[in-house]
Amino acid sequence: FDSSANLYRALKGFTKAWAGRGGDLTLPHLRVPGSVLNSRVDGARRFVAQSWPFARIHRLGKAYGGTFNDAVLGMCAGALRTYLINHAELPDQGLKAMVPVSLRQKGDVDSGNAVAAISADLSTHIADPAERIRAIMASVQAGKAFYQGMSPKEVELVSMLMQSPSALFMPLGLTPRLPPYNVAISNVPGIRETMYWNGARMDGSYPLSIVTDGMAMNITLVTYGENVDFGIIACRRSLPQVQRLIDYMEEALCDLEVAAGFNDAANEGKSKPRRKAAARKKSVAKKKVTKAKTTTEA
Repeated sequence: FDSSANLYRALKGFTKAWAGRGGDLTLPHLRVPGSVLNSRVDGARRFVAQSWPFARIHRLGKAYGGTFNDAVLGMCAGALRTYLINHAELPDQGLKAMVPVSLRQKGDVDSGNAVAAISADLSTHIADPAERIRAIMASVQAGKAFYQGMSPKEVELVSMLMQSPSALFMPLGLTPRLPPYNVAISNVPGIRETMYWNGARMDGSYPLSIVTDGMAMNITLVTYGENVDFGIIACRRSLPQVQRLIDYMEEALCDLEVAAGFNDAANEGKSKPRRKAAARKKSVAKKKVTKAKTTTEA
């Protein structure tokens, strides 16, 4: 009986959302704007990574009455907005992100992998950073509430039903035209203590995910020690200069801190970009070759 009631409630909420009466709830394929992020991909990739202090991002989430994940989405939303503005590609509607979230209740150890993928509205059309992150938080809460009370099996069933159009569109090559999301943003729980190998300290753990046709960028982060390690991968030809997203994320974080009233934001030790992209190494190598050539010509 409980399962029937939960599934009926989910179907009712699903129908309301598609009819435009779902409030802050967004669903896959629902009001996903056309974006360069949903281009086709080829074999060229660019990977870039950087670390931020976990405490800094966690503090920001609490300042807005949200969570660490809310602050991460706020950073990513601000960075994507700046990137798309600089490339004259910002849609009129907010980007939608596929975000895996834990639905496990506090103290619950019997639910297994109580995880669902929600469609979070990044509200990239909103210029004010404080207003933007509050809209993101409302969307995430609505997504979690949609699954509230369901068992892991029910969550799995409903998630499969919502993702079924994607399974049909992908082999037909329609995903770039009818994307379920604009971008994927995943937070993977990591190791909180510092690790060593033969006495050498591991400085970072940068996750490397995948991109597919119709979703040319993937942002994944892992908590390690006192830091949060971000790994961003994208199709290099569809999304040029994606390495600048790291700088835009730092700018977005600072903007949110200023909007939250952190007077010490400007004095905090800002994270310096530590890009691990092979493409950047090639760029440095080219500069050295150019310099050597100039010296020879002189």
